[in-house]
Parts: sequence; structure tokens; C-alpha cells
Amino acid sequence: MAKINKNTTVYSAAAWWRDSDPSMQAVALTAKRAQSKCEELMKSAAREARDDGSYKTIVAALDDIAWSGVHAFSLGDLASKRELDNAIQDLEDNGVWYPETR
Repeated sequence: MAKINKNTTVYSAAAWWRDSDPSMQAVALTAKRAQSKCEELMKSAAREARDDGSYKTIVAALDDIAWSGVHAFSLGDLASKRELDNAIQDLEDNGVWYPETR
């Protein structure tokens, strides 16, 4: 595998509750993995919302979560200089990076 750097093409998927800013994001080396990991974040958030009584079902909670699809970026376009080393390490170790949403 080629060394990951700020010019490496990565794939990002982001999701959010329809009434708020993006709060879930997964960045991966393949589009399929980015989508899969973002879907996991969405399901986890929906499960938490059902468990805390905000929604009656996970399906109802998922209906209130929107997502952007998967888009290709250069890693340097997504990670700040401060985040870049951690992003590279996470991608090399786990194949996915979960940036902090702003």
C-alpha cells in the first residue's frame, strides 16, 4: 500500500440530524468503507435517540438523519495541519478516520 499523505485521495461521508449541523463523519480510503462507517454512526445515533426516549423506534430516528453521500477529497482538504498526523495514523491503522465535527 502506498504511503498516506495530505495528497492521498480519501472518501468522506457525513450525516446530521435534519435540524442541526453535520455531527457524524467517516473518512476512509474507499467509498464503500466511508459509507459503511457513516451508516454505523447513523444507526448508533438513532439507537441512542430511541433509548433516551426521543423517538419510538430506530427507523423513526433514522428518518430524521440526513447524509451527504460519499465524496472524494484530498486528505489535506479535510484535515487541518493539526489533525493531519492523527488522520494519517488512523487511516493506516484502521482504514478509517473520524474527524471531530466542527
